[in-house]
Amino acid sequence: ILKPHFLFIIFILILAIYLGVKALPENVWDDWGFGSAQTMMSSKHWVNDGFIYSKFLFIPTGYSKAVRYFDEPDLRQHAHGIRTGELIGNRLYYTHYPAGYLLPYAILMKIGFSARFWFRFLAIIISLAGLSFMYVAFALVSTRTIAFLSVLYYASSTMFLGIADSLANQPVDDLFRFLILFLSIWVYRVSDDKKKRFYNILIWFLYFTLASSSYDSTFFIFVWLVGLDLIMTRKFLWKRWLIFAMAPVLAFFVQLLQNLWYLGIHDALF
Repeated sequence: ILKPHFLFIIFILILAIYLGVKALPENVWDDWGFGSAQTMMSSKHWVNDGFIYSKFLFIPTGYSKAVRYFDEPDLRQHAHGIRTGELIGNRLYYTHYPAGYLLPYAILMKIGFSARFWFRFLAIIISLAGLSFMYVAFALVSTRTIAFLSVLYYASSTMFLGIADSLANQPVDDLFRFLILFLSIWVYRVSDDKKKRFYNILIWFLYFTLASSSYDSTFFIFVWLVGLDLIMTRKFLWKRWLIFAMAPVLAFFVQLLQNLWYLGIHDALF
């Protein structure tokens, strides 16, 4: 009988082949194809006009320099972005959701890749990396057999299979969520104080990156970190929790600054 970690490797290889074949057809999308198409659109804007010029904001419109005229006051009713007020009209960019998850796909396009398969291939790598961290995290708190069965259950679900090759935020959210879970458990097995400090700082930056890319797991991660500390130490570590809480708060503050940069103070406030 194969050991659980060998079964896990075999399962990941089978999953990679299945998802790779699934991503080959150019006319087939994932279960959130609408979001994936918008990611490709935003990446095109970022690459052609510049990441800074685009203010690292989500632009869910096909690339053309002409569409930027829709941000003019007289044409905003034709834009397809976020509505900031009836008197202001629609705006071209989305400002209500963090756009950090777009960065790896925009970089891939900047390098020179254009076929949609390679973007879905990157999403698959991110999803499988997330599964790997899920396995090692669960193995730390249970057994390898339970960890494998957990991954098997999750990765065989229609939810995972439908978004594993998605260019939307879900694969990135999975990766950072399970990586933070793994590190937060692993840090309790480290005895050296300097290494503990390093891992805690790393968790903070990963949490900040997660909150800059997705809202899906932001609250869950904070509850997890607090709950884990309570279980492991049985102490009220409010200063530590406050520091961790600053990661998503700071990420949201950066998003607000992006909005001010794009909308201006008046439109952002009113």
